[in-house]
Amino acid sequence: DNSSLQRSAAGLCMMNNCSHTIPPLKQVLEVCGSKKGQNEIGENGVGVKQACAALSSLSFVLTKTNREKLCIGILNESLQTPTKVSIPSYTFAANTLEYDFEEAMKSKRSFRESVKSYGAGNVRVGR
Repeated sequence: DNSSLQRSAAGLCMMNNCSHTIPPLKQVLEVCGSKKGQNEIGENGVGVKQACAALSSLSFVLTKTNREKLCIGILNESLQTPTKVSIPSYTFAANTLEYDFEEAMKSKRSFRESVKSYGAGNVRVGR
């Protein structure tokens, strides 16, 4: 029944099943920085960023590094200027997620504008 699905769909569940530690999003989303050796794939983080840019003008990259941290990276076309690339990332503690999210909405312009642009949802009511 589609109506019961709409009533029960209230969030996103993330599970970390990586075999290795996930690097911080700040490092993953770094522009023009690479510490890869000759035998590693990718250069300057272009793959993740190019894929997101090709899919939409606004993408959120989410990682759950452990049971205690949620990281959000924002690839937003409207944050870019001809002279500067801006790919902000934020880390939230699981036990203070709602508070940290609301504080970021108040104090971080790029975060606030991106979230509002995506849908201006309300984290308390799940939409």
